[in-house]
Order: sequence, then C-alpha cells, then structure tokens
Amino acid sequence: MSFIHISPANTFKKGRMAMQALAVLLAAQSVTSCKKLVEADVPKNLQTQQAVFTTNTTANAAVNGMYSAISGTSFLNGPVTQMMGLSADEFYFSAARDAYDQFTANTISFQANNDNLSLWSSPYSVIYQANSIIEGLALPSSLVADSLKRQYTAEARLVRGLCHFYLTNMYGKVPLITTTNINITASQPRNTVDEVYTKILEDLTYAENNLAKDYRYSPTAGDRTRVNRWAASALLARAYLYRGQWAQAAQYASKVIDSAGIYSLADITASSPFYKNNAEAIWQYYSSLQPTTGYTAEGTMFRPTAASVACYALRPELLNSFEAGDKRKQSWTMSANITVAGVTNTYTVPLKYKNNSATVSYTGGALEGLTPLRLAEQYLIRAEALARLGRVTEGAADLNRIRRRAGLEDVNPADATALLTAVAKERRIELFAEMGHRWLDLKRTNTADAVLKVLKQATWKATAVLYPVPEEAYRSNPALLPQNDGY
Repeated sequence: MSFIHISPANTFKKGRMAMQALAVLLAAQSVTSCKKLVEADVPKNLQTQQAVFTTNTTANAAVNGMYSAISGTSFLNGPVTQMMGLSADEFYFSAARDAYDQFTANTISFQANNDNLSLWSSPYSVIYQANSIIEGLALPSSLVADSLKRQYTAEARLVRGLCHFYLTNMYGKVPLITTTNINITASQPRNTVDEVYTKILEDLTYAENNLAKDYRYSPTAGDRTRVNRWAASALLARAYLYRGQWAQAAQYASKVIDSAGIYSLADITASSPFYKNNAEAIWQYYSSLQPTTGYTAEGTMFRPTAASVACYALRPELLNSFEAGDKRKQSWTMSANITVAGVTNTYTVPLKYKNNSATVSYTGGALEGLTPLRLAEQYLIRAEALARLGRVTEGAADLNRIRRRAGLEDVNPADATALLTAVAKERRIELFAEMGHRWLDLKRTNTADAVLKVLKQATWKATAVLYPVPEEAYRSNPALLPQNDGY
C-alpha cells in the first residue's frame, strides 16, 4: 500500500505540511507490513493512491505536494549548491564546523556526516513522491482526465529524472528506484551509471513529449513554479552534455534557446536572472518560504544576516578569474566584515540571491525565486557541444552572448580547443555558487584531480570525486555495498 502527500495551494507555497508528510513517508518505507502501516496514525494530508487519484483536483494537489517535497527537503533547497561548492574550488566556510570542513577537505566521513546522509536520502524522498504519482495515475480506478494524467505523469517523471541525475553524479552507482514497493526498494542494489542515465533520458524524453509548453499548471498565474516542456528540453541538453552526446546536447539546448521568445537573458544590473518570474528563468521555486517574503534559502545561506554570522567566503582563485569590468563580479558578489570568536575579517561572499531573512527588499522590492534552470546555461551547453563538433564559429557566438551580457568583449578562439577552454572559464564564472555546477564540471571533464590536488594538497585524493554512501543507508540495505573507493 502506498501513501501520498496531499498539498493544497497554500501548502505548495509554504512547504510546511510537506515536511511533516515526508517524515511519515520515510517511516512508511521501513514498515514491512501493509496492515501495520494502516494501523499507524496517518496524518489527514496523507491518503492512499486510490483515494487521491479519483479527481483532477486531488491529483493536482498531489503534484503540488511533490514540489513541496523538493523545496522542503535538504537537497535542492540550498545544500546541493552549498556542499558541492565547498567540495570544489568555489568557497569555504569562515568558521570551524566539522561536517562542512569534511566537504571542504574532501574527506567526508561515511559514518558521521549528516549533510552527506541528507544528500543521499532527500532525493529518494522526492523520488518516492514522484513514483507514488506515476503509479497512482496508472491505477485502473483513476478518474483523472487523460490529458492531465499525461501532464502530471510527465512532471513526476521529470522530477524523478532530476533526482537520479544528482544522485548518480554525487555517488556514482546508485539504486534506480522506479516503484514505491518496499519489498523491492528495501533490497535494491546499486545500478551502474549507464543504467541510471538510460532511465534519466527515458524519463526526460517522456516529459518533453507530454508537458505543456507554458506554465498554466503553476498554482499562481505568471509563476514558473511547475516544470514545462522547455524544462525537460533543458535537462535533456544537460544530460546529453554529461554523456558526451554532443549533437543531442546542442539539439535540445537549441529548442530552449529558440522557444518562440519565451526566454531571454536578463540584464544583470537592471534586473536579475533570479528575480521571480524573470524572462531567463526556465523553472523556479520558493524553497519552504512563502514567496511573498521575497527571499530564498540560498539568499539567507550566502548573504550574512548579521556581522557576527559566519559566511561562505569565495576563494581568491575564483575571484581572480573574473575579468576586469565583469558586471557579474559587481552584481553577484559583495564584501562583508564578519566577526567570529572576536576576530573580524573581510570576506567576499556570493550575492546572486540578494534577499535574505534580514534584508527582504532591494531594487524596488523585487522578489526572488530559487532558480535551478535558466537560459544562460543552455547557451553554454550549446557552445561546448558545438566546440566538440568542430563548429567553432557558431559555438563562439553562443559564448559571446553570455560575455556581452556581462559587459565583456567578444572572444575569437582559433580552434575548438581554445573555444573549450573559454567555455570552461565562462561556466566557472557564470554558474558559480549555483546548483553544484562547478563541482560537476570538474568531475565530468576529468579535471578535478589536476585542479584540486594543487588547491588542497594535504587532503585531496582522486577518489574523492564521489561522495561516500552513508553507513546508515547500507546498514538498512547491505546491497548498497561495496562502498565507493577511498572510504
């Protein structure tokens, strides 16, 4: 028997009930008897699949609940950016904190690091929600309209694909979970990276073929908080880039770039790619905070709320990679005087999200939304893919679109190798402190060892490109062993 979280519109915005529901869902997965689960005191906002998918309204609420699970868990709501940024060469935490220090030194303990455990378990909580929706819509008893079945299934499969994408890029071989059946998932072994990517591409392709092109299903008109067809295309472009399938990566990035004028690059100084509902955003969400507050979890994480709060300090290596006159350094970083243990230092911190819980209004009071997908990445994906295909002039044109937006002059690479070097540098600047892009770029291009063994000589080892499977996970499922190398 499977239970699913029901989220009314205001729950989608707040995300609070979602967290309560997820706790029960996680407990439910450890119960081996359906009878015992039925006897448990299940919250009113959890209902069986049969009950949920009898009406269009309750099915839609279930999908909203899935988005609440995304924004309410310790996964895409800041920690992916936070932990991968520490792992890479982007920033460090200005105060001693053992769990963070382990990520910074790339010496993560599989036994005693709750942040690593959360990076493993939170995506699987969201996958459980997605699978519940997929299964519930397929029930013979489902009375949801066929067009909505396709839309909602496509949304769930995109989310499932995204979660598996991050899991396999963090941990390598991971269980590929496509069911809520505890008898299967409790002993599911780790699948190969190729197997996981095959399913990711299958899920995203289904999503692209069945999602609406617009944002009509977002709870609030004008919001970009429910994924659409272009979000699926954007993730397909990313997945194909990571797989080295250059023609497909360029093809799907082009779909987004050429999407009938829906998307355009935001002005960095007058506007922001992270403003709520800006034209560059392909998909946004509001964390577990009400969107009316205008701040995100990442804004509060990176912009210090007080002079005595430890901060995430950008590394000199990153700051020195900005060219003179780059608007992004001016608009997306700030200096902060921070006093920790009686000692005051000046740090430069990320400022992509300018609102935090203490500073909730700026530039006319613009609201912000956490933005996991935006147009600039698609230009950079296509530029890299075209370089790999030897189409240097076209790739340089895409790269220069991003550079001009930043106030920089065009580059004219002599060949594909020079263009790839320029694209890598531009990705580092454009996508810094954002959804783990730098860490994943170092991994997928096999440059992590060369870069990080210089920066972190005392602690770095090549096997650290994969995080360790948490001990708690393989204690409950020994099939997750053997552990990743180096741990």
